[in-house]
Amino acid sequence: DIIALSCMTSTFDFACDLFRTVKHNSVVIVGGVHSTIAYNDCLNQNCIDFAFIGEADQTMLDFVDALEKKNDPKKVAGLAYKNKEGKIIVNQVSKRIDLDTLPCPDWGLFDKRHLFRPFEGKIYQGSFYSQSRGCPMQCTYCVDPTEAQLTGGAAGYFRVQKPETTLAHLKELKEKYGATWFKFSDDTFLLPKIDHLKKLSKGFKELGIKFACSVMINTVTKEKI
Repeated sequence: DIIALSCMTSTFDFACDLFRTVKHNSVVIVGGVHSTIAYNDCLNQNCIDFAFIGEADQTMLDFVDALEKKNDPKKVAGLAYKNKEGKIIVNQVSKRIDLDTLPCPDWGLFDKRHLFRPFEGKIYQGSFYSQSRGCPMQCTYCVDPTEAQLTGGAAGYFRVQKPETTLAHLKELKEKYGATWFKFSDDTFLLPKIDHLKKLSKGFKELGIKFACSVMINTVTKEKI
């Protein structure tokens, strides 16, 4: 069995407490922001076996496939682990994902109670969705520049789904789970060009959905709003 958890630095200690509290004989693997920027910290915890650096959409599947076929999972790209001598080994980071190749998120894996969200005094069904990854800015207080350098450099770090892909996924989530509210987890939702945003706006209205997002102040213009 495998226990896999994505965590940020602010939730890492809580994640370790969970690992240590539950009795299991599973392989424990962590991913996410903290795993990428502080894999040494992750692997120095006696409750963690492996850590992924960067995006693991495909490599996590490769890891599971290797275990199922009883192959060596330590060859999987982006994986960090300790060898028998206790030395931390870091594999080459995998290529960044083309966001248009990702399938629609499978919300059916979660308890339906997690899909109820308060918004503007009402309760809606919905959850998080990301139509972009990364950010091209170099803000000193942000983790993005560090993540970019650790996963292949700044070039190509910021990527955006085609509006058609995003709208097709939102339509599927609405039809399957009754979702009418979405929180976009993009680092800066208004960064794409105006034509991209206009296509999204038109699609949102046709779907009859509400949404929330995060933006950088220097991307806010009257036309984009």
